[in-house]
Amino acid sequence: MRWGSSAASSTELVSAGSSATPCFAGRWLVHRTEGDFNAFLIDMGQSWVIRTAARTLNYGLGRVEVGCEQISHNEFKFEKILTDPLACESHIHVSVGEVVLHFKDDIGELTATSRWEGDEVLRFDATADATSLPLTLLMYLTSEGEFVEEMISGRGTSVKYIFASQN
Repeated sequence: MRWGSSAASSTELVSAGSSATPCFAGRWLVHRTEGDFNAFLIDMGQSWVIRTAARTLNYGLGRVEVGCEQISHNEFKFEKILTDPLACESHIHVSVGEVVLHFKDDIGELTATSRWEGDEVLRFDATADATSLPLTLLMYLTSEGEFVEEMISGRGTSVKYIFASQN
């Protein structure tokens, strides 16, 4: 079962028993964003300086890249890089549902757990370490083969990074 057209496609599904989950493997670059990023950053306790810098960088459009190595149905290695003007990197090794994760994301250090929500959405229930504010991260593929990282604040403000494949 697959969504993509080639065997190496990043939209291929990975089988796990009777269910299949999306394959996030590949290199992805933000080509579109959705939502009110300023409101989201306010919800997450980010300062005016951070919010202004994020707006100046157009919230990562064309600058944020994610690399994913998908080892199995439940194991991933993600690398997130801000490519310009300075290199900021985040690395995370995810074993879905098995451990509490500690990693750096766009809003700082997070503590999270992960699980599959249905067969198509990888969900992280997180807390920002600096502010103790809750955050939900969702990762999934669109029917067009785009990789989406959706972030939802504890107040319900949702923003999306929509990535195009760089493979």
